[in-house]
Amino acid sequence: MLTTRLIRRFGEKKTINYTLLLSSISFVLLLLSGNLWYVMFITMLFFTCNNILRPTTNTLLSKGAGEEQGFVAGMNNAYMSLGNIFGPLLAGILFDVHIHLPYLFGALVLLTAHFVSVKWIERKETVTSIAMNE
Repeated sequence: MLTTRLIRRFGEKKTINYTLLLSSISFVLLLLSGNLWYVMFITMLFFTCNNILRPTTNTLLSKGAGEEQGFVAGMNNAYMSLGNIFGPLLAGILFDVHIHLPYLFGALVLLTAHFVSVKWIERKETVTSIAMNE
């Protein structure tokens, strides 16, 4: 219900960008935990953003896939599965080095995804506006 409202108001692309950014920020804010309620709130923010991000990404991918929806959905699931395998593995290794590194690395990955998404959208809009002017 919340995801649908956000998509209607902002669109898939902006919703994805904002949730990636908020997820990244919440990862870093988890390092500044002061008490139980703070940790609960920041964790809730992080998981809410991730729960909005997944269906929004799937929607955007299926809209852009055209007749290749099955292939795109399969590739998306394959990459998510690889992330579910290698993410915790890498986080465990980083945790052994320093307790804060998994959070900082996760924030870096999410922030990088945010910037790539923003640049991709800008490029796509520029190409579209050039094509419309011709």
